Amino acid sequence: MILSALAALSLIRNLENLNEIAPPVVQAGPVGKEIGAVKELQSRVADIMWNEHAKGASTMLRWLRAKKMDVNGAEKMIRDHIEWRKKYNIDKLRHTAPDPKLYKSLWYNMTGFARNQNPVMLLPFGSWDIRGYMDAGGNREEFDRHQGQMWEKALAAVEGVELKMKGPRKDNSPVTYIMLCDMGGLQYRQLANFNSLQFVLSMVFNFENNYPEVIYYAYLINSDWVVDTLVRIIRPFMTGSIDKLKVYGDRSKWEKVIRKQIDPAIIPYRYGGYTEKERQKMKLPPLPSCKFC
Repeated sequence: MILSALAALSLIRNLENLNEIAPPVVQAGPVGKEIGAVKELQSRVADIMWNEHAKGASTMLRWLRAKKMDVNGAEKMIRDHIEWRKKYNIDKLRHTAPDPKLYKSLWYNMTGFARNQNPVMLLPFGSWDIRGYMDAGGNREEFDRHQGQMWEKALAAVEGVELKMKGPRKDNSPVTYIMLCDMGGLQYRQLANFNSLQFVLSMVFNFENNYPEVIYYAYLINSDWVVDTLVRIIRPFMTGSIDKLKVYGDRSKWEKVIRKQIDPAIIPYRYGGYTEKERQKMKLPPLPSCKFC
């Protein structure tokens, strides 16, 4: 038992080593050679983008940076993305509510903004019963549509912030979003089945291939050895965003990190917010109730 506990502690420490990997500093707008690359890419794909804002420099830069400024590679990535959008009717899903049946067990929410005005997503991934959904007859296409809608709504929130901006930020940083992933309760059975694992991997593939350079940090909180196993599985496929992954086990370590980024008044206690007692003492309005808060 003692050896098992020590092994688990060692795994979490290995996970937390990821937190030392700092993402490269990037500017919101194109600089130097990026300017010409943006114009070239716009000339090739502007007519197929999903809205006017998506034709702009900020969107073009995301695709270009994902392909290390290779215009041909970025163009192919965008064209593949457009076909993916058509397959799952993403343009419509952006503006519609999630399927109630799926949303009940595979919940997520865009909830306010961080201190730098980046949108915030809450994702109780440890509570997602993907294997249960699959065993109950859920199909892959339905699941892909649901998680595609989730990624798209996060992108829509980012675009919403960009549209309201009257100029660059003081630090000239791009608008991205923060994901708070509560991994508490994640069971090994979700990973032990090949089919359910494929469902999980599809989330990584869809995100990496269709929403590059749009996330600031993904905080995986309340992580344990099961999360370590998951990260080891998905890490080879996270070519563009592994440096955005921040993994924490103990609340005493992650709470201060989250609160530095996000006002605890706008998020539930589960994700680093205040307790109900603290909220009452500060006379804060109650947060919307939800099953996973």
